[in-house]
Formats: sequence, C-alpha cells, structure tokens
Amino acid sequence: MEEFPDILLSSLIDDCIGRGLSAKEGGAVYDIISGLQVGIANAANSLYALKTTIFDNKILTKEEVLQRRFRQIMLRKWTANQKNIIRSP
Repeated sequence: MEEFPDILLSSLIDDCIGRGLSAKEGGAVYDIISGLQVGIANAANSLYALKTTIFDNKILTKEEVLQRRFRQIMLRKWTANQKNIIRSP
C-alpha cells in the first residue's frame, strides 16, 4: 500500500514547507504525537452543521442556536458549581 503525505497537516506545522518534507517524513520542527487534522475536521463539520441548520434548511435561527448554547453552558456551570458545594467540607 502506497502512503501519501498529509498535505493539510504538513502545511500547518512549522517548517514542513521550508524543509520540503511532510510531517510524517520529518519536516516538522517539533515531533507531534496527536493528530492536528482531527481538530480541523471537527471545526469544519461544526461550521457545516450550523450552515445547514440555520441557512440552508432554516430549522433554527441564529438567535435560537445561541440561546440553546447559552442555556447548555449555564446549566453546565450551575451543575459544576453544585457539585463543588456538595463536596466542600
């Protein structure tokens, strides 16, 4: 099986372009262990989901998305705060 260099990953890592090597070929200044491309894919998927939900299919408005997200954040903070109160001596 032939392997191909990860062009997107290598273009985002210091000195791969300058050295003319992919990250897998040793072009990176620092050795990476985790996959940087996973975060980029997750961000792209999230943006696409928002675009589809808000603009294409018009399932929710921007305001509804923000309001739901705000509620989730506040509920998470409240729940974490309640756990801290219960654990404190």
